[in-house]
Amino acid sequence: VEGKNDVKALKSLGFEFFYTLHKPIYKIMEELHEQEIDQIVILTDFDKKGKELYKKIKSACSQRGIKIFTKLRSELRKTNVVHIEGLETFIGNYYKKQTKK
Repeated sequence: VEGKNDVKALKSLGFEFFYTLHKPIYKIMEELHEQEIDQIVILTDFDKKGKELYKKIKSACSQRGIKIFTKLRSELRKTNVVHIEGLETFIGNYYKKQTKK
């Protein structure tokens, strides 16, 4: 994820393990390799900067044989969520709509 607000939102949704982009991507890749992590989810924002970061991370993962679980990001792209920090609110609103039906 890109920042601490993204971490806060994802923690509130039950996610437990993440990396923020507060250091160079190659350092994160080294840490993933050291921890023998072979699959990740990339949850950068859907704005221009987030899309560029996604491409860079995806490329770095591909070079190192790290698989990317794309289903969650793919589904989020179909929504009006632009920033990951807004995911908690989006899900809360969605849940409220579903329970009113």
